[in-house]
Amino acid sequence: MAYLNASHIEIADIRFFSDTLGYSHIDGWEKQLLGRKSLKEVVLKDRLKASLIKLNSHIPGSCIDYAISEISKSRATMSSVLANKEVYELIKNGVPVTYKNTAGREEEDYVRIMDFTSCSGTICLCVFPMASKPG
Repeated sequence: MAYLNASHIEIADIRFFSDTLGYSHIDGWEKQLLGRKSLKEVVLKDRLKASLIKLNSHIPGSCIDYAISEISKSRATMSSVLANKEVYELIKNGVPVTYKNTAGREEEDYVRIMDFTSCSGTICLCVFPMASKPG
């Protein structure tokens, strides 16, 4: 009789994300910080910033930094449904920003979090398992 345990499911999930969806995989075993300041952070901000700069090359760096702070801010006081909805909307629609263009005029735009038209514009990463602490 074969037994199924959590590691079998993890391995199957990693294979699905990497082999089927084309994600890169990082093994986050043994509480690796992976560029985070502490285990309380759940967003790999350095990797996110690199991806957002590539995806939004026409948007100033200060707007990219603002988008990162918006997408990764704590939503601990919100219900999980509302918090997930808010993050979903930011991922789907982008983070609204305002900046001055090269002509000095104020311009409104969105920092796109994902490129839904082409996979080449989005860096997809699977970190499994990812150590974290409640914050």
